[in-house]
Amino acid sequence: MLKPKLAIIGAAVAAVAAASAAFGAIPDGSTIHGCYGKPGSAKPGLLRVIDSPGNSCASMENPLDWSVNGQQGAKGQKGDKGDTGDPGPQGPSTFPPVWVKRVDQVKLPADYGKDVLVGSLALPKGQYRVIVTATGSAWNPLSVRCDLYYNTKSGILLNEGDVGYGDGNEGSFALSDLTGGADPFTLDLYCDSVGEDLNWVEDVRMVATRIGDLNPQA
Repeated sequence: MLKPKLAIIGAAVAAVAAASAAFGAIPDGSTIHGCYGKPGSAKPGLLRVIDSPGNSCASMENPLDWSVNGQQGAKGQKGDKGDTGDPGPQGPSTFPPVWVKRVDQVKLPADYGKDVLVGSLALPKGQYRVIVTATGSAWNPLSVRCDLYYNTKSGILLNEGDVGYGDGNEGSFALSDLTGGADPFTLDLYCDSVGEDLNWVEDVRMVATRIGDLNPQA
């Protein structure tokens, strides 16, 4: 009693396997093969896909092939200009350029009125905020005086500072100014000990931050 059922199941499995094999061969590369019923046939215009060359159209069908990809179309016309987009987010801020000159230590001469060039900072043309900091130290009574010039001592005195007896053996000072020029220039720091021996200038920092375009020195 079970043999007919087994035969039916086997036939169904074979049909599914055959259909899967046929489906796996379609399309043939980039071409799909098909057949459609001829006018006057039992099924005029009916389209079916076949696995070629394994299968072919019947006598009452006409063959029909088409490409999977199709032909490339003609170039379209240029589109209209789009609407203006919304403004983008603000970009990151940039830090202004900074020039720095560092001097560790300079011993000052004991001769009264004889100063020495402690540090010089060369700058390109532009407008700058300048800050100079330094420390005066001594074994004898402390006596340090410093002058900041624009373009050496033959130029312009920008600022001056000093530390003296009331500061013990060590004291700090700071000089600041706004300056600039239409041509490159230098900032020059000169210091002297006002006649006292064993005095030094230490930890000198000359910092110039560019804050604008060309502005001649006033």
